[in-house]
Amino acid sequence: MTNILFLTFFYSSIFPIGFFLSSLALLIHYWTDKFCLLRNWSRAPHLGSKIAHSSAFFFMAAVVFFAVCSAYSFADFPYDNACQVEGSVAGNAYVGDFIAHDMDGREVEISVEENSPNYFYCNQDMMYYSPIAFPPIASKQPYGQEWMTSDQERTTTLLGYTALGIVIFVLCRLMFFFIIVPIRSRLSQSFTPEALIGKEIFTEVKEISAYIPQVKLYGYPFPLILCNLGHINNDYIGWTSPRRSHEFYNVINDIPSLTGLPLFANAKQWIPISSSSSYGTLSSCLPTKDQHQVI
Repeated sequence: MTNILFLTFFYSSIFPIGFFLSSLALLIHYWTDKFCLLRNWSRAPHLGSKIAHSSAFFFMAAVVFFAVCSAYSFADFPYDNACQVEGSVAGNAYVGDFIAHDMDGREVEISVEENSPNYFYCNQDMMYYSPIAFPPIASKQPYGQEWMTSDQERTTTLLGYTALGIVIFVLCRLMFFFIIVPIRSRLSQSFTPEALIGKEIFTEVKEISAYIPQVKLYGYPFPLILCNLGHINNDYIGWTSPRRSHEFYNVINDIPSLTGLPLFANAKQWIPISSSSSYGTLSSCLPTKDQHQVI
């Protein structure tokens, strides 16, 4: 995603249709990854949010690069360092056919006619002005060396002030993260430890998932359950199918006659008296070396 975004920003001035192509590419990536995450890949390891935070800083840098370079690209157009002078070519010394040589020594034929426009050299690269012209707007053109048209002046002014606003916004965010947040964490106490023993019941913590005997098979979107769920809170399973219930993935339902046989171990669930839940205290699970699963 970062490669597509950076490439689109880099060539946006000369290839603006790249925004539509990159949007299509990111859309395809999104739906492909979503299908693989929910239907094909196994559960991803817990890596934390460090990579996501690093990518966020890269995206901010890419947006700044895109805004500044776009402003300079439109301001420096047409990139020929030639400013037109009022009036036309005068004098027979400049009228006629001439032969010039380029940087490689090759001959180039030049034809100058009467009343042809007259040009002189002017530096149109605002990035190399001393001091640098930022934001690159129409008023930064040297006096007497203006080359922008009226439409270009309006577009350049809009892009220049937009780039300036983006740079200021990103600098403020970086200052907040790297200066204000560390200082505030040292001057104020952001965390107060507090004992939760006796104040919170295990069965009322929605984020907790218990060990439920399951098996993962290739090609199945969800694992198969090897346990009788009749007296177990399904919130402890750890996953939910958007279309089917947990009983659909339960292997015990395929062979209901084996439910009462000693082929299955026991899993017990103790419900606190103060809890409003009403589940049984005994269920059956497929054994693994006669181990009892306790929730």
